[in-house]
Amino acid sequence: MAAKYTEKDVLRMRQQNVQRIVDFITQEYPDDEINHAGEALWLAMQMICGPYGAACIVRSSQVC
Repeated sequence: MAAKYTEKDVLRMRQQNVQRIVDFITQEYPDDEINHAGEALWLAMQMICGPYGAACIVRSSQVC
């Protein structure tokens, strides 16, 4: 039986996932390198999700 989550539960889980990723990245990159990690993060996202999947995620999260 599938668990039913409220919108609040989903938001909380999403925030926890984001924080895990932020914590990992900030542990791996020193302060003077973190601002230059964007391209590496984009390429890593494509490796994880595939180019199309990464593009869809970015497209769906853009504020227009």
